[in-house]
Amino acid sequence: MAAPRARPGRPAGSDGEQTRRRIMLAAMGHVAEHGYSRATLKEIAAEAGLTTATIYHYFPTKLELVATTFTELVAPVLPQLTAATANAETLPETMTVLLDYAIEPVRELPHLTAFHAAVGAERTHEPVLGKLFDDTLESMRTLVENLVDAAKQHGSLRDDVDHRAVVDMLFALLRGLIELSAAIPADRHRAALLCTEAMIRGELFAPREGTPGTRPGPSGGEVVP
Repeated sequence: MAAPRARPGRPAGSDGEQTRRRIMLAAMGHVAEHGYSRATLKEIAAEAGLTTATIYHYFPTKLELVATTFTELVAPVLPQLTAATANAETLPETMTVLLDYAIEPVRELPHLTAFHAAVGAERTHEPVLGKLFDDTLESMRTLVENLVDAAKQHGSLRDDVDHRAVVDMLFALLRGLIELSAAIPADRHRAALLCTEAMIRGELFAPREGTPGTRPGPSGGEVVP
């Protein structure tokens, strides 16, 4: 009896989920490096060490491949960051945990932030990708808003500080540090995270000479940390 023929586009004996993830990882790296508009399924297949037919077996179009890669590899990062802060109490402690944990997904997926930025660059040309990108930013902002709300309720945020301004500042800080990881080597990004954590804890700047442990208050007076 003749051996059964392999399904077209799929290597005989391959594990479907492993092959699918292999394709998505190749797509993430290729789009991160070349951008969405210049990426092709043929080049992604070559980077994955697969045939173009294999790519089409799992993902009929480039848009479907990139959107699925975003949904399955990028979108889950925010819930993971939220879970990581569950046991932190004060806002400085929470932000320190958040920033420290933010580097972990990049260790596993080194092209993650550059891929995220590349998808964001297509928001006006590909509405599907634009919505995915905007949803992640909205989720990130919601995370920061919840952290600041909790800090205000627990009394760890000064009453004279504008709540919305704190959200804007921390959101910009978090987004900037995430995007920075796509532009500089990992060791420099890690050093930037450590400096940011020290700043949040009030440990980055040396006190002014003659007034140790004080800093100017919002109206010119001194505030003791």
